[in-house]
Amino acid sequence: LNVTKPPFDNKLLRQALSLTIDRRVLANVVLRGAAYPARSFFPNGTPAYDPSIPIPERNVALAKEKLAQAGRPGGFTFTLLLPGAGQQDASIAQAIQSMAADAGIHAQIQILEGAAFLEMMQKAQHQATLSIWSGRPDPDFDVYPFVTQTGIGGLNLADYVSDRATVLLDGARLLGDMSQRRRAYTEVSRIVADDVPYVFLFYPKEYKLISTHVRGFVQVPDGMVRLRSVWLAP
Repeated sequence: LNVTKPPFDNKLLRQALSLTIDRRVLANVVLRGAAYPARSFFPNGTPAYDPSIPIPERNVALAKEKLAQAGRPGGFTFTLLLPGAGQQDASIAQAIQSMAADAGIHAQIQILEGAAFLEMMQKAQHQATLSIWSGRPDPDFDVYPFVTQTGIGGLNLADYVSDRATVLLDGARLLGDMSQRRRAYTEVSRIVADDVPYVFLFYPKEYKLISTHVRGFVQVPDGMVRLRSVWLAP
């Protein structure tokens, strides 16, 4: 959500949208069980994952309260940009559109060609977009460029900067013990959960189908496929 322009420069409206979305329905119904509902930057199975951070629950009544507090009791309209016409993105966007409408929030879905989409993102001309991140083995790069000034114009598509989060993440970079670093990542996750520059939707499950002729493949569960060591047996 672009926090630098209406309507999502208003924290209450960001919170309202998030409250309309049922992550479990997205993961288990729309994606047919091929994902887990998301709660933060850090998926289950990764070093910074913290199960104490709850999966946000859908609460349309509370979403309407947030709208009223923001002076928008009748709801609002925004444009949700999609990068291309992929069926998964379209299905997710349509589900969000339907869920948000229950609170009077109207999402207009717009599909852009790749280059035009990237240009709008980099110039922060969008209101909201669907985006996916492949993840990295170390949690630092799963969060740092998304909530600090260094990511503006790059991965920080929300144009969101939290000074407190930056201090915590800079501190975590000085620590070698993951249990200590995890405390910083958990606090950052709670800051972001309240500010809602991002609405975390789902973590895709990792499926890779490999021929019996393939040799040397190493599975790294971060959404990427690495082929440097791979070869085909006769």
